Amino acid sequence: MRYVVTSDGLVIAGSEAGMVPLDEVRVKEKGALGPGQILAVDMKEGKLYHDTEIKDEMAASQPFGDWVSKIKDLDVPLAAVTEKPIFEGEELRRRQIAAGYTIEELEQILAPMAEDGKETLASMGDDTPSAVLSNMYRPLSHFFRQNFSQVTNPPIDSLREFRVMSLKTRFGNLKNVLDEDSSQTEILTLDSPFVGNAQWDELTEQFNADLVTIDCTFKAGDGRLNAGLARIRAEAEDAVRSGAGHIVLTDQNSDADLVAMPMILGYQCCAFASDAQGVAYVLLAQCALCRMY
Repeated sequence: MRYVVTSDGLVIAGSEAGMVPLDEVRVKEKGALGPGQILAVDMKEGKLYHDTEIKDEMAASQPFGDWVSKIKDLDVPLAAVTEKPIFEGEELRRRQIAAGYTIEELEQILAPMAEDGKETLASMGDDTPSAVLSNMYRPLSHFFRQNFSQVTNPPIDSLREFRVMSLKTRFGNLKNVLDEDSSQTEILTLDSPFVGNAQWDELTEQFNADLVTIDCTFKAGDGRLNAGLARIRAEAEDAVRSGAGHIVLTDQNSDADLVAMPMILGYQCCAFASDAQGVAYVLLAQCALCRMY
């Protein structure tokens, strides 16, 4: 944005220079804003604030440093937790099949990630058939898979571009974002949204609000998915009205008699229930295989 300040107190700002014809004799100051810079005009006092001036005044208006110190970082207590599997052997294999995992995904994706901390390497093209055309069972999430090459330069991820991207996850209600008080910093944070089994148990112990768990399964055979989704929506709304600060969606109860719902549908049901009430809460999805959240 380019701006001009005239000798008689007029400020003209816009995306292009010369939008408003001016006699150069009247020009007291002119310039352009750089990345992240702002320009402010106090209409009541008739005062112009440049970038540093307005930022310094706003930063000194409240004890933000003291407020931010109230944010509780959960990474330290969770790092000391010893992990342990919930399912093993045939039970784990049955759950993997029910969730749509294939041998290729286990060997080429999950194993390198878990054992070596490596990312999956693949070609630029994607010749995988669309889920709707597949003869094999495909999870609902596969229907939203991107089938094109998307490249950013430089790569945008939380490791190489940590200044502009973060996986930091917040737990807690920000209350009214227009209120300038410490209530907005009474939250819990994690550097990553992924936690393990024992870490999850420790995480819930740290929550500063009531937690409600909603079962995301429905009866096999004569059960109806749409009825199950309606139940989730009703339970989420009731939890919010009752003052719950955290809602957990889980399909861990799935077995031979109970079918796990696609978590993407359960999440949307809860989100809509929250929006309808104008109440914000933390929503957590629990995987039946490894309890990743």
